[in-house]
Amino acid sequence: MESEQDPGVSHTYTSLYGGWECSPTSSVAPLCKPDLSLCRPGLPLSKSGQPLSRSALTLWFAALQTCLAALWHVAETNPCWQPEIIRSGHSDLILGEVANFAAYAFAPAILVTPLGALSIIVSAVLAHFMLNEKLHIFGVLGCILCVVGSVSIVLHAPREKDIVSVKEVWSLATEPGFVTYSCLVLFLVAFLIVQLVPRYGQTHMLVYVGICSLMGSLTVMSVKAVSIALKLTFSGMNQFVYYQTWFFAATVAFCCVMQINYLNKALDTFNTAVISPVYYVMFTTFTICASMIMFKDWDSQNASQIVTEICGFITILSGTFLLHKTMDTGYEMPPPLPPPANSL
Repeated sequence: MESEQDPGVSHTYTSLYGGWECSPTSSVAPLCKPDLSLCRPGLPLSKSGQPLSRSALTLWFAALQTCLAALWHVAETNPCWQPEIIRSGHSDLILGEVANFAAYAFAPAILVTPLGALSIIVSAVLAHFMLNEKLHIFGVLGCILCVVGSVSIVLHAPREKDIVSVKEVWSLATEPGFVTYSCLVLFLVAFLIVQLVPRYGQTHMLVYVGICSLMGSLTVMSVKAVSIALKLTFSGMNQFVYYQTWFFAATVAFCCVMQINYLNKALDTFNTAVISPVYYVMFTTFTICASMIMFKDWDSQNASQIVTEICGFITILSGTFLLHKTMDTGYEMPPPLPPPANSL
């Protein structure tokens, strides 16, 4: 239905991906030009037709990544499911990581990274209903702690800085503070690989987990730079003409290979139920430290907000450890076999 418009007055028409600034030049047809500031290609819209806010987008991407990761866990751990469903679970995991990748373009790492604990909750709940795995009462308490901590971080997270070029990210990455942090990380990783892995790699899990966590902090910073470059490119400002974008992309590839290699070694050597929470704690801690140094997330916040975020993070860590600690306590152990009768 079309409504009559007053001549000489500008009106705004909402399109699929944003708004259109329309200035009627005649009574027949208005002359419209796109308002690029409202365009968000391919992103979900609110009920009013406008693009979602950054906080809503971050939660949307985090929820998508969480649900897909949980579905992969259920598909992977159920031996009765067909191989096609298991392959579908792997596809869901990849899609979830893509959503996690996109979330870094709209929110600081201090908000996105701790929300990864939500996938543990959804996995536990789905396993309870779909795999008949019993969830202990302390496991439920761990889930509640993770939710409370996540809500605290979301409500008090710092605002994402407005970055209009990947060169701005490069400028932040080449400041003395982050350069010092990167050199320290690379030195520690080299020391762990050369000196400690041959001696203590098979007996101390912190060696492998430390390598993955340290490299993971650099991975997240590079992923955030590449995701910002992709977001700006999709909005019409090509960032792949700058060598900085390709440097960050190469850093992501190198760090991911290192992480996968040593994380697989850790999982092959030690119990997964122990590796998962320890790796989550160390990876999230180093990532938050790297984000504070590079993007200075806490400069715009007061002491109350910072303390609340730290308390929320500690709450998530407590819930994660409690959930992993009690994930097997709900099973009823079979009664012990009777001792064999003495033969005459």
